[in-house]
Amino acid sequence: MRVRKCGWLSIVSDMERDESLIVAFADELRARRSALELSQEELAHMVGVNRTYMAKLELAQNQPTLTVLQAIANALAVPLSELLGAVAVRQRRRSASTRSRK
Repeated sequence: MRVRKCGWLSIVSDMERDESLIVAFADELRARRSALELSQEELAHMVGVNRTYMAKLELAQNQPTLTVLQAIANALAVPLSELLGAVAVRQRRRSASTRSRK
């Protein structure tokens, strides 16, 4: 499905893309935390945020600031560029699978 950039249609397309990015980040965060066998509480403590905030990040209900993104990458012992690259790959896969279902 191709959406032309006109009026509210472009807004819907942008919102869908933003949502897929947020969900991809949430999935990557959860996967990396689980791989390290960390609880949300442990990771939240390492990052310097509340556990409920970490839970909301993993549920795609909140978006991190750049500062929090960097702290998450540090806590997961990966470069921020690697973390964001993995998120981009997840987003592309998610978008491709969504398109193939339509």
